[in-house]
Amino acid sequence: MFEDNQKDLEMAVENLSEMFEKPVAELADVNLRVDIMDKTSYCNKRRVILLADTADNLANGVWSFNGDFNGTD
Repeated sequence: MFEDNQKDLEMAVENLSEMFEKPVAELADVNLRVDIMDKTSYCNKRRVILLADTADNLANGVWSFNGDFNGTD
């Protein structure tokens, strides 16, 4: 489940990044600006879902950290 959410967010961010790489003249297109705003909103929603799902699974003991966070290796 985590991998699916992560992959979906990654693909959405890549698509958004490609939109911003268009020439400045194309960015003036109203339809493209609407698409950028829609994709930005989608990315934000997917980010929130990914974080919430991760927090829930950690809190419920479904997942656990497998690293040392005390500053030592």
